[in-house]
Amino acid sequence: MKINSSQAAIFWAGTEYLTYPALIFFATPFLIRYLGIENFGLWMLVVAIVSSWGLVNLGVAPTITRFVAIYRDEVGMSQAKSVVQAGLAWALLGGGLTMATLALASDWLAHNWLKSMGTQDSVKHALLISSLLLLLAQVEFTYKA
Repeated sequence: MKINSSQAAIFWAGTEYLTYPALIFFATPFLIRYLGIENFGLWMLVVAIVSSWGLVNLGVAPTITRFVAIYRDEVGMSQAKSVVQAGLAWALLGGGLTMATLALASDWLAHNWLKSMGTQDSVKHALLISSLLLLLAQVEFTYKA
């Protein structure tokens, strides 16, 4: 049976989606042993916030992929470039607003909502780091699409 490029792409996409959760599942006991419960929890907080990138940019990445595929010929390259620029602006706006919101709310969240996760300073730092990573993820996933 010969595998065409579409089947290979589907296989690798599925492999990517299954591999990361499996690796995290099997690595969890080792990470807890080396990081400790508190630091592992803070790391998971950062991972959870950064993984919400799709909510923050409201589906910009798939939209960019669609329109770049439509405009990929020579005539449409300027339109494709405009779509990517507009998508990046939208993603940075959403990421910037989310970053500002997390930064402004980090004291309250660390003191009230997430107080059992660790010291207030460590929770606040985790929130600030994750907000910066979330902003950077907006750029990455805009161009990754």
